[in-house]
Amino acid sequence: MNGVPDEVEYGFPAPLWRAIARLRPPLPRWRSPLRGPWLTSVLGLALLAGLPIVIVTGLLSYMAYGPQLGGAIPGDVGWLRLPYFDWPTRPSWLHRLNQGLHVGLGLVLVPLVLAKLWSVIPQLFAWPPVRSIAHALERVTLLLLVGSILFEIVTGVLNIQYDYAFGFSFYSAHYVGAWVFIGAFVSHVVVMLPRACAARGRVRCARSCARRWPRPNPSRTTGPAWSRRTPRRRR
Repeated sequence: MNGVPDEVEYGFPAPLWRAIARLRPPLPRWRSPLRGPWLTSVLGLALLAGLPIVIVTGLLSYMAYGPQLGGAIPGDVGWLRLPYFDWPTRPSWLHRLNQGLHVGLGLVLVPLVLAKLWSVIPQLFAWPPVRSIAHALERVTLLLLVGSILFEIVTGVLNIQYDYAFGFSFYSAHYVGAWVFIGAFVSHVVVMLPRACAARGRVRCARSCARRWPRPNPSRTTGPAWSRRTPRRRR
């Protein structure tokens, strides 16, 4: 009743989540026919291929300034410190290639990130917002994931324009934001992995059952096979 579907399953403590579900506010309606699992999966695969390159090249760019010599900003990053190594001096264009990949690919991925968020935005406004403790952890990791990647995009684009309107150190914030994104991404994968494996198992089970017990085709007429053959015309 009360606008809450009965088929929704709640975890512990179920009375709390049901009480939250009854307080449904007016939510926007999303009617675009372009949204769907296919578009979301294609954009997700593209980001899964590009984002690790942007992350790795960004961390390598930080190490190229020699933090062990005090040349990198931020200098003291505490337990976020990467293992020190000497940046190779040859070839001379190696740092330009690394920085060009980081900035260029990062700009290319901006519309893909926005399109990915557009494709899944109805899930961000799903109600009830929390159905169990595991679901709450999933939503928290998703919030950190979306917030951190938007923060990295905005600060990175403003840094390209030499516009430091945000009023804090770009290098320190961008470095810490990158680690927040990495942590949120790993946590989100860990939280979502059991559900993905369970869904994959259900799909395999459904396919196996479909192969073993195929549904009868209603378009075929009933009766013996010889009675369904088209009679040959006499010449």
